[in-house]
Amino acid sequence: LDVTTGALRSTFNPRVNGEVETIAPTTTGVLVGGGFTSANTAPRAGLAALSASSADLDDGFVADVRGTVDALTVAGGRLFVGGAFDGVQGVARRNLAAVSTMSGRPLASFRPEPNGRVTALAVRDARLYVGGRFTRLGGVSRRALALVSALSGRGVATFDAGVRAP
Repeated sequence: LDVTTGALRSTFNPRVNGEVETIAPTTTGVLVGGGFTSANTAPRAGLAALSASSADLDDGFVADVRGTVDALTVAGGRLFVGGAFDGVQGVARRNLAAVSTMSGRPLASFRPEPNGRVTALAVRDARLYVGGRFTRLGGVSRRALALVSALSGRGVATFDAGVRAP
């Protein structure tokens, strides 16, 4: 959409061969995540970066995901990716990862490893709120809602939302 007039932009016409579950804006475009294996006819598994004006694929961003992406959020040059997966760009990552917004490469320091699907993400300051179907992540036991360091992925032990049911 044109942000000034609200008119539909006919030049924005991305093509993916599956479902798009989540979208996150960046300074140069949009990131889309879901259950697809190609975007604009190029191989892209679960995650792709597109130009905001033309929907052209950003060839410099490659972050193929082994599984499905359900949630995205961007902060501080990092893209946080949540879903049901076991790897990003050939690197073992389970259900939650942080990747470079420029290249898509997984960030080595971020390893929360939740034991179930991640379906919601939100960042505030240097903390990442995580929602989903897990009981443990970042080294702490938490059901469905947790807070982790956006830098390391370590759980914040003092945060407990008290969720007890699935």
